[in-house]
Amino acid sequence: MPLERLSYLHGRFTEDRSGPLRQKPEQRADRKAGNPILHLGEFLLGALFALTNAAILALCLAWLLIYARLAWNLAHLHDLAQGPRVDPKSAPRITVVIAGRDEAQALHGTLSSLLASDYPDFRIIFVDDRSSDASGVIARQLAQDDARLLPLRIDHLPSGWLGKPHALARGLQEADGEWVLFSDADVRFAPDTLALAVGLAVRQNVDHLTAFPDLLGGTFWLRVAAGTFGAHLLAGLHLKKLRDPNSSHSMGVGAFNLVRSSLLARTPGFSWLRMEVADDLGLAQMIKDAGGKTMIVSGHGQVGLAWYPHVPAMIRGLEKNTYGVVAGYRPTRALLAALAMAAFALAPLLAWWPGLPAGIAAVGAAALLAPPLCALLGRRRFGLQWAPSFFTPVGLLILSWALLLSGLHCGRQGGIRWRGTFYPVAALRQGQRVRIWGTTRRVGPSPGVSGKKPL
Repeated sequence: MPLERLSYLHGRFTEDRSGPLRQKPEQRADRKAGNPILHLGEFLLGALFALTNAAILALCLAWLLIYARLAWNLAHLHDLAQGPRVDPKSAPRITVVIAGRDEAQALHGTLSSLLASDYPDFRIIFVDDRSSDASGVIARQLAQDDARLLPLRIDHLPSGWLGKPHALARGLQEADGEWVLFSDADVRFAPDTLALAVGLAVRQNVDHLTAFPDLLGGTFWLRVAAGTFGAHLLAGLHLKKLRDPNSSHSMGVGAFNLVRSSLLARTPGFSWLRMEVADDLGLAQMIKDAGGKTMIVSGHGQVGLAWYPHVPAMIRGLEKNTYGVVAGYRPTRALLAALAMAAFALAPLLAWWPGLPAGIAAVGAAALLAPPLCALLGRRRFGLQWAPSFFTPVGLLILSWALLLSGLHCGRQGGIRWRGTFYPVAALRQGQRVRIWGTTRRVGPSPGVSGKKPL
C-alpha cells in the first residue's frame, strides 16, 4: 500500500477516535457546544452536586438545632438530688412495683438498695414473671428479713398479654398508698431517692415524676450508643408541655415512673397496654390522657441503671421493641427511618469532603462539636460523659443498625419473642399504643374506672 494511502487512513482514524483529545481547548468547546447530550449530562451532574451540598448543609443545620434544643432543656432540667425532701412527719405512703424475669444477677442489688431507703412509709412488691433462675428465691429470702417486701409469683401468662404489662398489672393490684413507683429489676437507688422524688412531686404539684438514670457499667461503645439515644430523646422533649394537662406530650422512663394513685385510678390501667412493648411510654401516655401533669428530672446520683454490658447485648435487647415503636411493624418505614438516621449521622463527616464549599465544612465542624459542648454543659449537674459524645455519629449508626436488625428479625420470625413467649406481628399491631411514626392511639374520652384500682 502506498505511503500516501496509509497516511490518509491514519489521519481519518485519529480524527474519528481520538482526534478531539488532541484538539485545542477552543476546538473542543466548539464541538461540545453542538452536543445537547453533553449539555444535559453536565446540567444533571451540576444539579446533583448542588442538591447534595444542600442536603448536607441542611442535615448539619439540623444537628445544630437539635443540640441547641438539648442545651436549652439541660439548662431547665431539674436535678432530683437538689430536692426538696418530703417532710418525714407527713410523708405519704409509697408502693414500689417491680416486675422481672430471670433477673437474679441484678435483683439483689436493686431490692437491697430500696430496702436501705430512709423513706418512712413504703413497701415493695416484686412480681416474679415466670423466672427460671433464682430471682424468686432471692426475693423470698430478702422478704424473710424485711416485711416491707412482698414477693409475688406468676406461673401462667394469659393469652393476649405481654409478660411485663401483665406482671405490672398484677403488682398494681396489691399496691396501696398515695403514690406508686414503677421501676425495673436492674436499677439502683440512693437512700434518699424516694424522699426527694415525693418531695419534689408534691412541691411541683405534678401527678407523674419520671427520671433519667445514670448508666452503670458498660463498655465505652455502649456509652456512646446510650448517650446518643438519651441526648436525642431529651432534645425532643418540650418540658412545659409535659406539665400541661391539656397537652398530649408525654414521656416516661422505665427505670423510674412515680405516679399519683388517684390519677392511676382514672386510667384504664395496664389492660390498655396489654400488647404494648414500650410500657413505660404507654404509661406516660395514659397519664396525660387522663389529665395528668408530668415532670421529668435528672436522676444523677439518685437513680442508676445497669442497662446492658456491651453493644451486642443492647442490640439483642432492643430487638423486641425498636421495630414496633419506631416503624409500627412496617418494613418500609423501618428502612426509611434507618437510612434517614444513617444520613443524619454521616452528614457532618461528609461536609469535610474535598471540593465542598468551605462554609459547609465549617457548619459540619460546628455540628460535630455540638454534642461535646452539650456534654460539657451537663457534666457537673447531670454526670454527662464528655469522651463518648465525640463519637455521636458512631452512636447514631449503631442505633440505625439496631433498628434494621430489629425489623429483619421480626420480619423473618413473623413476630417477636419476649420473656419466653412468641407474639405475632398482627397481634402486636392491633394492640400497639405508642408510635413515633404516625398517629398515636389515645385512651379515649372516658378512661375512668369508677375509682377502682386499674388492672
